[in-house]
Amino acid sequence: MIKAVIFDMDGVIIDSEPVHKWAMNETLKIFEIQPIDFSKPEYLGKTPKSVFTDLKIKYRLPWSVEELVKHKGNLAMKEMSRMGAIPGVVELIQELHNKGYKLVIGSGQDRNIINFVLNKFGIKNLFFGIISSENYFHPKPDPEVYNKCVSLLGLQPNECVVIEDAPNGVNSASAAGIKCVGFNNPSNNGVNLIGADIMIDNFKELRIDLIKELGGK
Repeated sequence: MIKAVIFDMDGVIIDSEPVHKWAMNETLKIFEIQPIDFSKPEYLGKTPKSVFTDLKIKYRLPWSVEELVKHKGNLAMKEMSRMGAIPGVVELIQELHNKGYKLVIGSGQDRNIINFVLNKFGIKNLFFGIISSENYFHPKPDPEVYNKCVSLLGLQPNECVVIEDAPNGVNSASAAGIKCVGFNNPSNNGVNLIGADIMIDNFKELRIDLIKELGGK
């Protein structure tokens, strides 16, 4: 029986992946580094800290990883302040909460950005908890983030469902033994979400009965 739904944030609640890619490159531009294609699957689902750790080594960047992450985050939040939620997702979150499902965020994003987004849409109080980049060491596709979500909920993996939009996130959920709904976010350029148990193109397709059915698979 499904008792909880775990949401990724970027690309699921807010279509922020393009913003984060832009903010990463704007940060790198300070050091005269040519734009990087952060839409490649190897980057999707990774924490800003893990990406900047690799780039700092590759380009011998003078700033600390923490400074790079903070600068990028400030740029991204300024842009996201003008953005709306992905159509239908706030209504889904409200419905799930009203039906008694526990809701958790499992994201590679920093907690301050997660709080900013949830408060912006007035839904932070609907979530039982948050697992953010500060709470784990191994980025998706490692299952650590979703293992920690399950532990926070006090449930078993087969009692939870994850909603993801990136291959690394789908693989992370699968490795944690959790059923996964794959959301085809157009901004991800048709990346392959093979491994997801259900595929949706919009949140109107994700009915409560579909989530219940995942508990029986």
